[in-house]
Amino acid sequence: LPIVLLCIAARAEMPRFEAVPANYQLADDGSITAYDGGSSTGDQYLLTADAYRDFVLSFDMTRLPGEGERQRTVLVWGIDPANPANRNSVFLSPGEVGKPRHLRLVVLSGRMRLYIDGQPSGASLAPYGTPLEVGRVGLLHYFNYHYRYDNVDIAPLDPGQLPAPTDLRAEIMPGGAIHLQWRTAAQYEGLLRYSVYGATQDTLKPSAEDLLGTADDCRLTYRASRSNVRYTFAVAAGLAGVDGDGS
Repeated sequence: LPIVLLCIAARAEMPRFEAVPANYQLADDGSITAYDGGSSTGDQYLLTADAYRDFVLSFDMTRLPGEGERQRTVLVWGIDPANPANRNSVFLSPGEVGKPRHLRLVVLSGRMRLYIDGQPSGASLAPYGTPLEVGRVGLLHYFNYHYRYDNVDIAPLDPGQLPAPTDLRAEIMPGGAIHLQWRTAAQYEGLLRYSVYGATQDTLKPSAEDLLGTADDCRLTYRASRSNVRYTFAVAAGLAGVDGDGS
């Protein structure tokens, strides 16, 4: 089956920011510069005016010369501006001075994955307090920093339109169990949950009574199979209890 992807580019937009601190400069071309002014600072937030639940945030990040030794650059989301101590966070490595990097943060149903120059970064989620399910998104700098951000855009993700699993395969194991395996678009690996359906007829319209199980990765083993019975399987991607397209 062909891959069905979210149409992100058509929905992406430059975020609207509010209450911009003096340590951030927003240029007419959309670029953002964050600078500590030559000395260590406390928490400095730049937050979107709009709140998001599931989204893709992407931008180019360049470390500029002149900052101090204790760099602290953090992506934050799920924030209530009245109490930013409640937030989700992922800390960013400083990078090389003068060398732009492209960053892409994908957040789906409380899960996140950060890509740097197209590759998963391995960065982990660091929640603080009680983050909001739907909250503001932005940057947090403290101690030392001097960075420029270009081509900043954000695209909300629709939980009802998820990438369809592809290349569904079944293998009968020596003991009779059926091992199912499928693929998903690379940028969503480790973020989606899957519902696996099965029936003993040639056509299958997935419904609750046909649900065999759920999986957080792209595999599931069905152990209740019977000999000399023909099975039809389907897999649907989902999050927060919402199934998307199936394979």
